[in-house]
Amino acid sequence: MIQRESDIKPNVEKPFEGDVLSRQVYVENLSKILTQCKTPLVFALSSPWGTGKTRFLEFWNAYLQQQEFLIVNFNAWESDFADNALIALFGEFESFLDSKIKKSSKTRQLVKNVKRYGKVIAKSALPSALKLATYGILDIDKIKDNIKLDEKSKDAIAEFISKGPDKQLDSYRETKKAIENFRKELAKLVEASNHSRIFFFIDELDRCRPDFAIKLLEIIKHIFSVEGVVFVLAVDMQQLSQSAKVVYGSEMDCKGYFRRFIDLEYQLPEQSEKNNFEFFNHIYKQYGFVNRQQLATITDFQEFRALFNLFSDLFYCSLRDKIRIFNEISVNSLLVPNNYKGFGFLLFLTFLRVKNDELYHNFITRKIDGKQVIEQLIVVNSKFKNQFWDKEISYEIETYLLFAFKDNREFGALFTKIETQLKNAEPMDKKAHFKQILFYSEEANAINKAIFDAMNFSASFS
Repeated sequence: MIQRESDIKPNVEKPFEGDVLSRQVYVENLSKILTQCKTPLVFALSSPWGTGKTRFLEFWNAYLQQQEFLIVNFNAWESDFADNALIALFGEFESFLDSKIKKSSKTRQLVKNVKRYGKVIAKSALPSALKLATYGILDIDKIKDNIKLDEKSKDAIAEFISKGPDKQLDSYRETKKAIENFRKELAKLVEASNHSRIFFFIDELDRCRPDFAIKLLEIIKHIFSVEGVVFVLAVDMQQLSQSAKVVYGSEMDCKGYFRRFIDLEYQLPEQSEKNNFEFFNHIYKQYGFVNRQQLATITDFQEFRALFNLFSDLFYCSLRDKIRIFNEISVNSLLVPNNYKGFGFLLFLTFLRVKNDELYHNFITRKIDGKQVIEQLIVVNSKFKNQFWDKEISYEIETYLLFAFKDNREFGALFTKIETQLKNAEPMDKKAHFKQILFYSEEANAINKAIFDAMNFSASFS
């Protein structure tokens, strides 16, 4: 059964149900800090892509909702189709005001005021006008000439410059006043809310268009900088730095730049071995592997888990990688015969395709042979050299790679070559190595055919 982990949402009544990575303690500790710290605050939850930031936010969101905190959710990546980041964020915020704020005579007027001033700001949401209103008058020519902007922004600046000085100053004063009033009314609204605090959860900021991501940061800091407002950014800071360099140039000091916007950064901890086991147990049951006849030759659940975690470590897999691999193996394992003996190799090839598609493609299209696959894995990944080729499963993997796509003549020639190497091998561990290769070679052809038939068919699902 093909599934997506993200489709299964935490329950607000039980916010940590399904928390197989033991994130609860981190959520609770961070909540203690961010619900009591001085505000306004911009907090970055940093971790590489695919390591569970979105899932972490979902647990955190459910937990804070259970404590009756108000939360504005904004997926930056899903919203960057909009030309203007301010319009996108204001649109989500307005929906929040309409649906989540409990209406009373006091809050009803505050909501109305916040929306009214927000629309004034949005109407003049040009890079020049906003910077003028938040910093003071800047060197417009410098902004236009030296900062990498999209054509619409350049046109907007040109239009702004073309206005006479009086109109430019009027536009500046109007926008500045609207921002001041927006902040005042928002501060009153926050004060009137539960716990006098509102959280903004911004997810997938690092996956946005570079210009959208940078504009959004500037908007957060300059317009929503209000007592009681906390922004939580789920982001890969290294990737976000690349976005900043696209906008401002490769020589930019990204750390110094982001310190202007982000007050506190927290690195999401890596999973422990215990967490990896629990995560495997969870997705193993979720994908319905328990009664698969195709896995009959995997002696037990523990062996499957050991192989999966071994390959996950060797290929440096993120949580998202692991879910994708489970999706693929759930399909591939249905396409091989019952009581199939080569599941370890099928699992290895699935990892290889997900993590090094170019090497996998070159192998199955016979541009390189199995020996070259082994050599290239050792070159690009030191773990294969130091941690894999001395394990029992490595003999099976090596044999199936070496004998892949061999016809009867080629198979016989390779078999004879290995027999000769066995006779001449020294020391004893070399002899044991060649004995294992010869042992697995007896079934290599039949197993390889079943595997590659399955892999070639399932490749159309990618």
